[in-house]
Amino acid sequence: MSRGFQTAEVNWISCNGIVAPGAQNVKSERCRSDTCFVGGGIFFRAPGHTDREYTAKEMEAYAGDRPHRADPCDHRRAQLGQHRSVPVRSRSVDLRRAGLRGRQVPPGSPPFFKAKNLQSPFRKVTFPMEQKKEYKLYKRRWVVLLSFVCVNAVMQYGWAFFSSIVTDAWHFYGFQDAASGEAAISALTMIIMGCMIVFSIPASWVFEKIGWYKTVSIAGIVLMVFTLLRGFIGGSSYTALVITTTGIAVTQPFIINAFGMISALWFPPAERGIANGWGMISTYLGVVMAQFGVPWLMSTFGLDIPGALKVFGFLSIPMILWFILFAREKPPTPPADEDLIERVSFADGMKQLAKNKKFIYALLVFWLLQGVYFTLTTLMEPILQFFNGGSMDSLFIGTLGTILTVTGVITTLVLPIASDRSKSKKRKPIVLVCEIGTLVGLVLIITGHTVGLQILMACCLGIFLTGVTPIVMVLGYESAYPVSEGTTESLMQLGANGWGLICLLAVNGIFQGNHMGTLVFFLAGTVLSLVLTMMIKEASLKERRIE
Repeated sequence: MSRGFQTAEVNWISCNGIVAPGAQNVKSERCRSDTCFVGGGIFFRAPGHTDREYTAKEMEAYAGDRPHRADPCDHRRAQLGQHRSVPVRSRSVDLRRAGLRGRQVPPGSPPFFKAKNLQSPFRKVTFPMEQKKEYKLYKRRWVVLLSFVCVNAVMQYGWAFFSSIVTDAWHFYGFQDAASGEAAISALTMIIMGCMIVFSIPASWVFEKIGWYKTVSIAGIVLMVFTLLRGFIGGSSYTALVITTTGIAVTQPFIINAFGMISALWFPPAERGIANGWGMISTYLGVVMAQFGVPWLMSTFGLDIPGALKVFGFLSIPMILWFILFAREKPPTPPADEDLIERVSFADGMKQLAKNKKFIYALLVFWLLQGVYFTLTTLMEPILQFFNGGSMDSLFIGTLGTILTVTGVITTLVLPIASDRSKSKKRKPIVLVCEIGTLVGLVLIITGHTVGLQILMACCLGIFLTGVTPIVMVLGYESAYPVSEGTTESLMQLGANGWGLICLLAVNGIFQGNHMGTLVFFLAGTVLSLVLTMMIKEASLKERRIE
């Protein structure tokens, strides 16, 4: 027990030990019988006091009528025996408002407040202090992340299924010429992008209402059903293919927009670039499964398009069930300050983002680069055939697509780690370098006609166009703080799909197979993203809450 102190009316004892009414303290100062002991916000009865239980409002009214009171928040002084009295402005007690209903407050020291479940007159007493916040990292966060990778991979190979066999696909479904056939296959991707635009904002609202885990689980089950249906009826006619593809497309915003929420709820700020990198890997994993897996199945096992669709339909079952069984909404203890997780509401966040220039620039950069990526991966085969005189084998084109995706996956892992572990944690310089590398890769599509240059082209686009995606996303999240990742993710994916849809419409409607115009369009968009990136003023570490 530390040294006592005295105010004008009441003897208060500052305590930090086991005490009982009438006990002696370590200074041999006898506790007076009319003294109450204060600790942890609970008053213990001293001899001579009534056993009546008082409400919190009564205690507040009583304390407000005293000329002086202790400062219970200064627990450090209490421990050192240097507790001080803090004057309180005298005020009359409104007994009705305090809930006393005309009863008299007993004079003298504070009244007895009965502690719940008190079994002994002896109790460890401490002064109230702010609880230290606890943070913890769980190894399970990687299991949750990898299980989500599986669900999103199923979604992505759904839209990229025909990317390496566009010509074979439009022949199979009965189209007579390349222009109408490419437009029909591109329309499948447009459906997925259109649903992303329509349902991104509602998806954010659903995430806020029921959480990301329940949302992704429900969407994953719907995705599994339509992927299986696509395998059994999607090969019968183009109309059935469109219907099943639409069912798959509706689930996309309810899955892919969970990236930011998983990284915020399970990972500390220093690892969120890595977490978003793994989230993007799921996109590329699905794409490479389609780009290389589909022509490989058809050439190795002699499968036709309906057979390949069935294989991918059955593959979706274990991948989605793994997520449902092993993923969870959030850990028992947060990985960081909850102010970095639970922030402003969706409506307030949208208002803030509309005025945030740094986020708007980052958003436009993401849209432009993703538009190029979506269109290029959708029409890779006809674009490469156009610049090489139609002499390229579809399996080699699939191999180039695989090289692009694999190098993109490696870069997606390396760049976020390098960015997160750097001293400055700057994102902008990495984005600028990658945009310049993307320009080089696009030029090589036009000029590279040898195998070596074509492989170099695929590597450049994989490293710089694909690999930069998680860095741009983190740049957007940090520019948008304190708006939640769920809101910013929805806007970024919505716009990216919108711009990709515009690119596909321009390629099929304006250029109509003239892919020189397509590449000029891509180059102009990439240059514009480079200019916008240079206009971003990146926030400090303190402003981004990653110190």
